[in-house]
Amino acid sequence: MSKGGKWWKAAAGMAAAVVALQVAVSALVRTGRMHAYLTAHLERAFGRPVQVGSFGAHIIPVCSCTQTKSRLAKTRRSGMSIFFARNT
Repeated sequence: MSKGGKWWKAAAGMAAAVVALQVAVSALVRTGRMHAYLTAHLERAFGRPVQVGSFGAHIIPVCSCTQTKSRLAKTRRSGMSIFFARNT
């Protein structure tokens, strides 16, 4: 077999692996356990209650983590009296 045939198979295998990784990462951040973990991490970072509608993650074209329908409370004592809201 020529070198071109070997490289083609390696490139196709790498592309399939990247697509499989994208699907796995996207599915992982949509689980309840990961949603709770990421929400708790945001609450620790902001020091106040946070509500997040959903999370998403992508590795193609760039590695990123997104959140939708986010709400940030004014203070910990005020409960969810809204300080900041983002619906996209």
